[in-house]
Amino acid sequence: MVTLGKILGIGGVGLGTFFLLFEKLLGQKILPMVEPRQVSQFVLLIYAIAALALIGYLAKETTRRYIPALGLVFAGLMGWWSTTLLHSGTDSPVYRVRVIVIGPNRIPVNDAHVWCTLGGVTNKIDGGWEIVIPREPSEKKQEGKIWAEVAAQGLRGDSALTLGEGAAPPITVDLRKVGELPVRGIVVDGRGNAVGNAIVSVVGYGSETMPTNVNGGFELPSHAEQGETISLHAERPPYLPAEMPEYKGWC
Repeated sequence: MVTLGKILGIGGVGLGTFFLLFEKLLGQKILPMVEPRQVSQFVLLIYAIAALALIGYLAKETTRRYIPALGLVFAGLMGWWSTTLLHSGTDSPVYRVRVIVIGPNRIPVNDAHVWCTLGGVTNKIDGGWEIVIPREPSEKKQEGKIWAEVAAQGLRGDSALTLGEGAAPPITVDLRKVGELPVRGIVVDGRGNAVGNAIVSVVGYGSETMPTNVNGGFELPSHAEQGETISLHAERPPYLPAEMPEYKGWC
């Protein structure tokens, strides 16, 4: 037991020191979803366990009883400090949202412009971005979107963001070619009945048609940017052709 206590004590101190020295690297490279506060808590717990192991070793090896007592006090302080960090994790005045942007080829993108509708400061980090968003004083959830764009390649995408208690979840934004975002809808007759096998197209792109399914539903490329309006054309004999101008519900 004496040897085991010595090994655990010295090994724990070494491991804790390693995590302390490389805390930033571990947070960004290996554990991107772990908050810095949680990494610090883990380090303190390692030190506390190491201190307890050393107490067992010193209790057998020294006649100075105050030395194990000091070790016990040190272990208690480390445990109390780590517990305090755990329970104060929600007191941070900001959220730190990790963002990864994925291109159409399913490969991470590193040259995108990233921003959030809730505001905040966007910083480029290894493997993605980090958006620092101020935490609202109230306990209400904050809801918004994170946008990413590579304008030179005509790529854009967004992902919903909900912030509440605790750490912010990591967000992945999938980029898509602008103009390839789908427009979806249902074709109905004057009585509200679904019209199947109707031919639908975006005005100006008549060669790209799509028949509706048995429920009157359709989906086809919009050829428009986010927020822009388009016009839709639908026809199926014996019904008269119909158009829906300035349609904006495709996004």
